[in-house]
Amino acid sequence: MEIKRTYANITNLKKLIEKHYRKELNTEFFLKVVGSSDMLGNPVGFVSRISSSFKQLINKQRKNFKKGPIGVAEAVPVGAFSFIGGIAEARLDSVTRITGGLYAAAR
Repeated sequence: MEIKRTYANITNLKKLIEKHYRKELNTEFFLKVVGSSDMLGNPVGFVSRISSSFKQLINKQRKNFKKGPIGVAEAVPVGAFSFIGGIAEARLDSVTRITGGLYAAAR
C-alpha cells in the first residue's frame, strides 16, 4: 500500500487504509471463492490446466530443437496431441464440476 498524501489527518488516513483493505478483501474473495466455484466449472483450474498443457507443448519443442530438424518434426505431432488432450481434459473437468454443482444444488 502506498499513501501519496502524507499530510492527511488521522481520520482521512484511517479511511484510506480501510478502503485499501476492503478492496483487497473483495479481490481475494472473488479469486478464492467465486473463481474456484464448482457452479462456474472452476475457471481458475481451467485456465491453469490449459496453460500447463501449453507449457508442455513448448518444452517438448524446445528439447527436440537441439536434435535438429528431424527432432522438431517428430515433436510437433506429439506436442500438438498433448496440448489438445490437455484442453479436452480441462473442458471435461469443467463440465463435470458444473453438473456436479447443479446436482448438489438440486438435492
